[in-house]
Amino acid sequence: MRSVFVFLFFFLLFGCYSQDVPIVNEQHPRLELSQERFDWLKENISLGESQETYQRFKSSYDRNWVTNSKTYLVGSDSSQWNYEFGSSHAFQMSRMTAFLLKMGTDGLALQRCEFIISRYVEYLNSLNFDNYSGDTKENLLRNNCNYGAILLDWTYNEVPQAKRQKLSRALYRVLEYFMDNYVLTPSGNSYVTSHNIYNCGITMHAALALHGADGLSSGQMSDVNSWYRTLVDKWENGILPAFAHFRDDDGGWNWGAAYSMFGLPRQYQFFDDMKIATGKDYYQDQDWIRESINQYWYFYRPDYYTIHLGDAVIGLNQANRVMYRHAAEFGDARSQYLVQKYGGAEYLNNTNLVFQKLLFKDFEAATVSHPEPPLDWWADKTGLAVSRTSWDEDATMLWYYCAPAKRADHEHRDNNHFVIIRDKPQILDAGYYDSYATDHYNNYYSRTIAHNSVCVFDASESYRAFGRSVSNDGGQIWTDRLENVGEVTDSDHRRGEWLKFAAADEYAYYISDAADSYASNKLDRFERRLLYHKPDRVLILDHIHLLNTNSRERKAKYINHFANRPDINGQIVNTSVPDKILTYNGKDYKASHGNGNVAIRTLLPEASTTTLIGGNNYEYWVNGTNYPPNGSPNLDLEHPGSWRIEVEPSELKEDLVFLHTIKIGDNQNSSNAGGELHQNESSIGVDWENHLYLFHANGDTLNTSYTINPLDGNRTIKIFAVDMQANTSFGVFVNDELARTGDSNEDGIFEITVDLAEGMHKIVVRDTIAGDPNPDTDPDPDPTPDPDEEAEREVKVYPNPSNGIFTVLVEHEEVSEFRVSAFDSAGRKVTEYLNSGNRLDLNMNGLSSGVYYLLIQYLDKQVKRKVILVD
Repeated sequence: MRSVFVFLFFFLLFGCYSQDVPIVNEQHPRLELSQERFDWLKENISLGESQETYQRFKSSYDRNWVTNSKTYLVGSDSSQWNYEFGSSHAFQMSRMTAFLLKMGTDGLALQRCEFIISRYVEYLNSLNFDNYSGDTKENLLRNNCNYGAILLDWTYNEVPQAKRQKLSRALYRVLEYFMDNYVLTPSGNSYVTSHNIYNCGITMHAALALHGADGLSSGQMSDVNSWYRTLVDKWENGILPAFAHFRDDDGGWNWGAAYSMFGLPRQYQFFDDMKIATGKDYYQDQDWIRESINQYWYFYRPDYYTIHLGDAVIGLNQANRVMYRHAAEFGDARSQYLVQKYGGAEYLNNTNLVFQKLLFKDFEAATVSHPEPPLDWWADKTGLAVSRTSWDEDATMLWYYCAPAKRADHEHRDNNHFVIIRDKPQILDAGYYDSYATDHYNNYYSRTIAHNSVCVFDASESYRAFGRSVSNDGGQIWTDRLENVGEVTDSDHRRGEWLKFAAADEYAYYISDAADSYASNKLDRFERRLLYHKPDRVLILDHIHLLNTNSRERKAKYINHFANRPDINGQIVNTSVPDKILTYNGKDYKASHGNGNVAIRTLLPEASTTTLIGGNNYEYWVNGTNYPPNGSPNLDLEHPGSWRIEVEPSELKEDLVFLHTIKIGDNQNSSNAGGELHQNESSIGVDWENHLYLFHANGDTLNTSYTINPLDGNRTIKIFAVDMQANTSFGVFVNDELARTGDSNEDGIFEITVDLAEGMHKIVVRDTIAGDPNPDTDPDPDPTPDPDEEAEREVKVYPNPSNGIFTVLVEHEEVSEFRVSAFDSAGRKVTEYLNSGNRLDLNMNGLSSGVYYLLIQYLDKQVKRKVILVD
């Protein structure tokens, strides 16, 4: 009978492993630190930086922690000791004391651990979790599973069996309640929300510590094994696929910057636990983990606070588990540099940070220089793009956001939104995270009105959030949260589409459409183009197609937010509230914050008004009501904004275009609004600081021509044309004369410099010079004669390459003359001939060797040839 029981017991205990569930090691430790790490620390705490770190930790522990009246463990007489788990640092101190026991460097560590365990068991057995609610209860369970598991795991082989058994049973009770009420529930099946991800990680932490624990009944051991299997399944089939999707190969995330920073250390704790306890190495199995370190480079502003994406803002002022473990696992210069800088003594301003460094730092790592990762970054599955001018603290930073799919909790309605930071946020994310789902949160902070996007107001529209009616801001919609990565493609969760991300040394260019973020009866296009021409020029071009403009109210508003009141030119044409809500007929605005400033100009619509809203009791104004936050923001971290502008067309049209230029400055180089509009049926041009920026009038892509007329001369201008055919040769015609040629890049961006004489000029950019076609190959199998193909066959250029003389032959009976223009590889015209007859020996002697382009024009035809001049 006994043998049958033993068989059944081990069947229950190990039966799960037939389904490739990682086997839990029998030996402890299993959590956070391996035995190999403890052994290394024992051998090296008398050497170099590890010695310095250990001594600093131990000194603080002896002077500050065990001497506290609530956690008093001084002297060998335990009758004089005290340990209250209600104190703020009792849990962390239990971890430190268990660590010292493993290290064997403190003669009182075993006695102290036994005392702590006794008090902890009493504390746990007295807890009635039903007396707590909300975040208080959830955090209570998390703390006990986190630190209780460490206390059991790290002392498992050292403390007396009776104490170990009591601790196992008490911790089992916590884990059982946690699993039943949070993980084995519908909310426990949400794999993109950080709350549940944290819970699934911290319950795994406790399950691994309790797996096969001494003191548990066979039924309890079976429960722990079942929970372990369930948690493995949730991670393998729910959470990790969501991570792999949203983080992808760039290290993005689908929530908020600050919350990603909170969540990633907890995820690394899970990776470490599984690697130590089971040998399952997610660091190597999950490709995205290596790129997750990008969060610490691109989610932080130049002042080392997180960008305001989602809720909360935190500072980057010390190294954490992610940096240490990433550097140790991958030897990656990005994390190694962060560890060097933020793991320095000047950043370790409390014992917990010193202890964390002692636990996780690779003290044998080599010193690295700043890795200089790319200044432009795009997380496509997240929908976040970040561009900087440098990695210096005085850098300008711009970030832009358009999420392809709805996010989880703490989501903001902020697609096609951007922020500009120069010293401090200049055009900023408004509002303040006072708490989750407060009046301020629901009615302003998380809404489109608080972001730099577009609102389309309709007085009859109604909005709801969390089952409650909320303010009508005219912004983007709210729906139930996305739960799993499989729902990303559901139509209800579709929010935006990225059409372009392009970046080079001097620019970043984004196009996205956020139409799906709005009510489907309101608009079906909101395509925003943002061109950041570094270091200090930004152009924002919006194409919006409104629906039901004849039957429904539509008030379209372009919105920008500021910390301080902006100056607006022009006159006040309407006063709703004196000094608070004022409407101007001006188009230029200037605002400053800290040492930075911005100047904005509205170029389109040409007829528009601008309403200024803000000031005391109007900072968070939405449709007749102010929604202030509870509490006061810390203005060093949070920048809630006090003022905004709303630009509206004087005449609303179904097809609406907004165009704004933004100049970025500082106290030494103050910004001034600029840009002159040039618009016709095909082109939108901005003449700005001797740059001519060209866009298609309707927002088309793959364009082959732009026209601007007239344009001031007597200067050199740089043409910057976007959305053109990629990898295509284009010519710049000035007053119908070909002046320059060049090629668009792989992103369809065409840049070239042109000298303009005095006077007014017509500028045409169109495809004129192409690569060398093969005249013997017909790319078009259609037998119908093609004039262009005929011209290609009629023109011969040989020999090619040549050391100086190229013969140009036009085999057409009607040709009595033709023109040949030669251009160098930079598009400069180097020579031109008007030839009589149908043959020319083109002399290019005297020119440098290299690639040249010939444009042969005859009758009404033109042919392009690439030739190579050799020495």
